[in-house]
Order: sequence, then C-alpha cells, then structure tokens
Amino acid sequence: MTLLDLWLSRSIPMCLLLQSLVLMALCFPSASMCPKGCSCLRDPHLHGLNVTCSQSSLKEIPSNLPGDTVLLRLDHNQIGAVPEKAFYELKRLRELNLSYNAVETLGEDAFSGIDGTLQVLDLSHNHITNVHKNAFTKLRARIIVHDNPWHCECALQQGAGGVAHNHEVASRVVCGSSELFDLEGRPVMAVDTDLCNLAKRTTDYAMLVTMFGWFAMVISYVVYYVRQNQEDARRHLEYLKSLPTQQKNLEGYVGFANLPNQVYRKSVKRGFEFTLMVVGESGLGKSTLMNSLFLTDLYSPEYPGRGRRMAQQKNLEGYVGFANLPNQVYRKSVKRGFEFTLMVVGESGLGKSTLMNSLFLTDLYSPEYPGPSHRINKTVQVEQSKVLVKEGGVHLLLTIVDTPGFGDAVDNSSCWQPVIDYIDSKFEDFLNAESRVNRRQMPDNRVHCCLYFIAPSGHGLKPLDTEFMKRLHEKVNIIPLIAKADTLTPEECQQFKKQIMAEIHEHKIKIYDFPETDDEEEMKVIRKIKDRLPLAVVGSNTIIEVNGKRVRGRQYPWGVAEVDNGEHCDFMILRNMLIRNHMQDLKDVTNNVHYENYRSRKLAAVTCNGVDNNQNKGLLTKSEPADDMSPIGQMEEERREHLAKMKKMEQEMEQVFEMKVKEKLQKLRDSEAELQRRHEQMKNNLELQLRELEEKRRQFEDEKTNWEAQQKILEASRNVEKGKKKKIF
Repeated sequence: MTLLDLWLSRSIPMCLLLQSLVLMALCFPSASMCPKGCSCLRDPHLHGLNVTCSQSSLKEIPSNLPGDTVLLRLDHNQIGAVPEKAFYELKRLRELNLSYNAVETLGEDAFSGIDGTLQVLDLSHNHITNVHKNAFTKLRARIIVHDNPWHCECALQQGAGGVAHNHEVASRVVCGSSELFDLEGRPVMAVDTDLCNLAKRTTDYAMLVTMFGWFAMVISYVVYYVRQNQEDARRHLEYLKSLPTQQKNLEGYVGFANLPNQVYRKSVKRGFEFTLMVVGESGLGKSTLMNSLFLTDLYSPEYPGRGRRMAQQKNLEGYVGFANLPNQVYRKSVKRGFEFTLMVVGESGLGKSTLMNSLFLTDLYSPEYPGPSHRINKTVQVEQSKVLVKEGGVHLLLTIVDTPGFGDAVDNSSCWQPVIDYIDSKFEDFLNAESRVNRRQMPDNRVHCCLYFIAPSGHGLKPLDTEFMKRLHEKVNIIPLIAKADTLTPEECQQFKKQIMAEIHEHKIKIYDFPETDDEEEMKVIRKIKDRLPLAVVGSNTIIEVNGKRVRGRQYPWGVAEVDNGEHCDFMILRNMLIRNHMQDLKDVTNNVHYENYRSRKLAAVTCNGVDNNQNKGLLTKSEPADDMSPIGQMEEERREHLAKMKKMEQEMEQVFEMKVKEKLQKLRDSEAELQRRHEQMKNNLELQLRELEEKRRQFEDEKTNWEAQQKILEASRNVEKGKKKKIF
C-alpha cells in the first residue's frame, strides 16, 4: 500500500465527520434561537426554519420567534388573542397554523408584515366571533376559517370581502349568531341584507324606543306622584306663591329699620324667663356655684338650697350679664328678618295703590305692574303681592293684600265674605303648620293689619262700611282711613272724623287699640294719634318744588297739598304709627288676640262638634262635615291616608320583588342551559381531539416501527460495509 492510499484511507472518515457536523449545524440551529417549548428544524428546500409549538399550552404568541421562520405551527394551544403586528418580523413566513386555540377577535394589523409572503393561514376551530373589516384585505393566502362561532354584523360582512376571491373559504364563514334570527346557519357571503344599514336603523329604533319608554315612565311617575301627594303639592304651590316676586329699592327712609328696636323695647318690658337645672351629689357645691354665678344669695342660711321655691326678689352685688339678653334678641331679629302682611280694603279709585307706594317710598305698583284694581275685573276677590325691601341692614318681607272690586257692584251683600275666607285660611295654614311634626319652617302669612279706606263723602259711614268692620273687627287689626282728604276742608274733615268715630262707638266696632305704656312721652303721642282717628291721608308720588324745596304732593290751583306735611294730612302719623312705632305690636296683637281666638274656637270644636268624649271615646263623629274637620281629625285622616299609601307601596314593592326574583330565576335557568350546552360542546370537542390524538399516536407508532426497521437495515448494511473494509485492510 502506497503512502497516497494510506493518506486517503485516513482522510475520508475525517471528511465524512466534518460533513456530518456541518449538516447538523445547518439542520439544528442553536437552542437560544428557538422559543421555549418549541422545536426548530431547518428546511433545506425553503431555506428557512420550521418552528413547531403545537400542544405546548401556550396562552400567547411567543415573542422571540426566529426571523427566518417559514413554517409556524401554533395549533392546539390556549392562545386567546393575536396582538397587532405579532408576526411583523417574520418576513419569510409562508404557512401559519393557529387552529384549535381560543382566539375571539382579530384586529386590523393582526397579520401586518406577512401579507405579501403568507400562503396558508389556518384559523379553524377557534372562538372567533368578529373581525376587523380590514383584517383580511391585504392577504392573498389560502385562509381556513371553518368551525368558528361567527357573529354576523357589519364589520364581519365587510371583513368577509377579504376572502371573497376564495369561494370555498368564503362559504365556510357561517353565521353562528345574529340580531336577525333567520341569518343563523347561513354563509355570510350569501346574506343579501346590508347589515351596516341595519345596525344603524336598529340603533335608531332602539334609541327611539328607549327614549319613548323613559318619557312614558317619567310622565307616569309624575302623574302617580301628583295623585298620591296632592296635599303636599298644594302646600308646595302655596309656598312658591308666598315667595317674593321682586326686590324693591327704597327711595328714602321709611322707618321699618326701627323694627329691631321695637322688639328690643317689648322684650325689656315683658322680661325674660330661664330655667336652669343643677344635678349632682350632695356636698359638691351646687348652691355655692349658683350664688357665684348670679352674684347674690340665691341660697342663704335663712333660705337653704334644699329644693324650696324662691319667692323673693334678689339684689345683685355686681354685673352678671343677663342685661345683655335684649341685645341678643335684637341681633337674632335682625338676622332672621321680619314678615308683615298689610291688607288694604276700599272702593276703587280711593288711591290705595298710590298710598302704598307713598308709605314705602317705592313702586310697589308701577305702570308696568299696576294695582289690582286696574288688572282685574270688578269682582270681589283677594290678591296678594310680595316684595322684599331692605333698609339699614333690616330685611322685611312685605305682603300687600288687595281686594279689587270691593263695593263696586250693584248688590254688595256678602262682598266681605272673600276677605273673611282669606283671613281664616291664613289662620288655618298657620294652625296646621303648628300641628305638624316638623315646624322648622313656619312662614307667617297671617294678616296683621287692615287699612280700611272710607270715601270722603262727608256724610259718615255707609252701611257697607259699618257691616264690613263689624264682620272683621274680631279677626284683624282695623285702622280706618279717610281717603283723598285733600278734597275736604279742615273743618269738614274734623266734623267727618267725629261723625265716623261716633258711629264706630255706636256699633261697638273694635278698631286697633294702642298699647298702654308707662312712658309719659309715648302716652302723649298715643293720645294724639287716638284724637286724630280716623286718619285723613293723601297719597302722591309726584315731586313738586315749593319755595325752593322739593316735596311730594298734589298741585291744585289754590296751592299744593303736601303729603309729608302734618298740617295738610295725617300721612306722617300713619307712617310713624304703622311702620316706625307699632308694627311689632300689630303682629303681637294678631298672634296673641285674633289668632288665639280663632285657635280656641277651632280646638273647642273638637270637643263640642267633632268628638263626643263620653260615647265615641275620642273619635270624630260621622256628622262632622269634611270641610269643618278639626285639626286632630285632619291629622287622623292624614295618618290613615299615609298608612293606606304605605300599604299600597308595600304591595307594589312586593310585586316588583317577585318580578325581579322571577327574572333572576329565569336568567339562572338560561345560564344553566347555556353552561350545559357549552359543557356538551367542550365534551364533544375533547372527544374529537382525543380521537385525533389517538389517530396521530397510531400514526406515530407506525412511523416509529418503520423507522426502527429502517434503522436495523441501516445498521446491518453498516456492519456489512465494516466487514468488507476489514477484509480490504
């Protein structure tokens, strides 16, 4: 054997070994390039990698896929979504298998980057219900999409156009669910209905039906609420009517800023009461502390503190501080504000509206908002107007009550009845407010003063004047006024006053009685006012210049009748008396006298007319009319109505509860049926997968057997070759 033959015989195995290593490096790439749980084999024909990640329990697409992948198998996993641009780096990918996963939706860029190279895309046996309309637009691959629960809608109908060139694939996109029941089981491409327009129309119809339903429900609730709460609605409406319609600015000093001072003086005159309880064991110094607090011997050795009543007046040994109580009352009254209701009654044309404007130096009645006599037909009815005025930090809610048409009819019998009914209704409202459980808001709309205007006839009172004052003098404070006193001479005016007062005393009419006082100066003023009753007044809002001085008055050929001049009329006396000095007393007399009389009569009717204490034991008698029902009877009636309402609401709530329970039970049954259906479907799928696995296992066993047989044949042939080589050497 030559040296050449010897070298060749030894170099041939080395070359074969080197070739094997190169082939292994090419066919089996490094483990660092292959995703975990996947196998990567190089395909010599396609010059790329075949990446197999089947049955790897993957829940998402691996992120480190090799860039030269040409075949990617991700089937039989648990992948639930395909992210946007998930395969963007796989520029050479030709086949993608995503079958038997849990993908539900596909976005617009799910297959972006591989639309030019991809040839086969398998999406079968997933949970895909809808896709973006542009998901398949750029793909030219063979797409397998069968066995997916497609939901037929606008986006799917548009997206199906991406596979329209492949009729076989398009026919596999079958509607699994739809808003139209007749589309289920039909291929999407066979649907003639434009689902996009249908969705818009359906949305419009649904919105219209929903809005109509809500509107009907709101109307029904409002009607039900109004019917069930008519009394509360009436009270709320009256409260809204009681609110001031406007706020007026005064053109000068009126005088109601003195109201807190009136409250101050009355509180000092009336005095205060205060009850203080001390509790504790004996010997803790309670009596000593009381003596120290009030700087006097409340308890002394002669008068020990053992629960005895003190019936003596004590002198203080220093300043304690309760002399500040009137100041506290003053501050609280300013903070709370005041309410005053003034009624004006008289025939039309006597200047009632003008006098109100003159009294409060503002346009309570203006050309834009004229007096009731100019706005309402000449029928006797009561109208009120509220204004909020402010002076010197004091707020006054002023209510003007007018009676347009009073005394203007041919037959004036019972023309005072609307006025009486109005006054009684305000007393009734205040009594009901006192009887409620919640008495925090108790607006005082009672009539505190009635200015009765008498026509300047010069012949005394008319029968209508006498009858009206006799009917109302026990219900309201009446102040008689002679209207348009500038039409009378001073002598005629004095004679007219005497005649009117004589008739008032003759018919025993009670007009407002001024309070007694210990102050001599105040008593002189009060006697002066009493001597000038009834007050002769003139009203005017016209400013006239007299001797270089601007005054309010009326211009006549013989001169000017000044409103604020005490020698011309009693207007200033009326203003001082009504507003500056006795407004609070008018309110107190209304509350303590007239309202108490009404309240006593009303509550007495409970025992005398409404309840028989001996027979009915506190129950209202059946003979009592509903309109004259006592407050206790009204409360009992309201309680029964409330109980009936609560019982009805309870029944309705029970019905609603039963209906809700039935709905919940039906939903649970439907959910149970759906779960059972899904369970059967999953069971069938698992059985199908099991059969497929068994088939693949059988194929694998066959391939393994064939491979082992081939390996044995190869091993035998190798042994034969080795034997031949040994013989050669």
